[in-house]
Amino acid sequence: MMLQNSLAAVRIWHWMMTLAMIVLVATGLLIAYPPPGLQGEASEHFLFGYIRFAHFTAGYVLAVFWLLRIYWAIVGNKYARQLFLVPLHSKAWWQEFANDLRTSTPRVSASTAGRGICSAGCCRCSAAVRRCTPGTTCACGCW
Repeated sequence: MMLQNSLAAVRIWHWMMTLAMIVLVATGLLIAYPPPGLQGEASEHFLFGYIRFAHFTAGYVLAVFWLLRIYWAIVGNKYARQLFLVPLHSKAWWQEFANDLRTSTPRVSASTAGRGICSAGCCRCSAAVRRCTPGTTCACGCW
């Protein structure tokens, strides 16, 4: 049950951030390129006020949810901290980073070997191994 609650919280966080960004972009464009004036008395129309209100509200929602994300990175589980704590001190991390910069096809890392999780290619294996089929053992040991 706890896993489902945390998955729901992650989905809500992502959708709220997405919605806030969409509203910010849409209202930002309306602020940058205002629509033509409406006919009638200005006191009867508050269109631009509503646009600005939606823009500022979406900005506050984005800021609050970002602060909640930073809070969760501090008090959350190891997966929540993963985004903020890049292992810059690890030699293996730098080697994999350099390899990713040199090659267009990522290789299987030691952390994913044996789990059936690889970067690309057939049956979840590296692109270099194309002779394996799903359900069989790949040469790289990932499956």
